[in-house]
Amino acid sequence: MREETFTVTARGIGKPDYSRTVSSNEAIQSAESTTALGIAGTVSGTSRDCLNYAEFCVSCFADQAGTLYVENSVDGVTWRTHDTIAVAASTPVNRVYAVTMRYNRVRYLNGAVGQTAFELVTIRRPIG
Repeated sequence: MREETFTVTARGIGKPDYSRTVSSNEAIQSAESTTALGIAGTVSGTSRDCLNYAEFCVSCFADQAGTLYVENSVDGVTWRTHDTIAVAASTPVNRVYAVTMRYNRVRYLNGAVGQTAFELVTIRRPIG
C-alpha cells in the first residue's frame, strides 16, 4: 500500500500545524481555489499524481459563467485537455473521470463578468 504524507494547517483557532499519513485507500480532497476571479481571470489547479487512484473527480461552482478544463498528462509537464465544460452562472458542475494518465489537474477561465463566489475542488478516489 502506497502512502503519502501531507500537512494540514489549523489556522485561526490557536492549534499547531500537524501532519497526518494518508494511505492510498482513502479519497483525498483538494481545494484548488476559492478566490473569486475577475473578468477573463484564470486559475490552474495543482498537478495531482493519480497513479494509485481510479477516479479523478471535479466539483465547480461560480456565480458567473466561465469555462472549466480538465487536463491530464503522462509526465506532469505536457498537458492535454481531456474535457471542456461550459459552466453556467450559479449552476454547480460535478464530474467523475476514470484515471487514464498519471497526472491530472483542472483549469478555469472566467467569462465577461467578475465573480463574487467561486469554488473549485478535486477529489482522487482510490482503486478498489
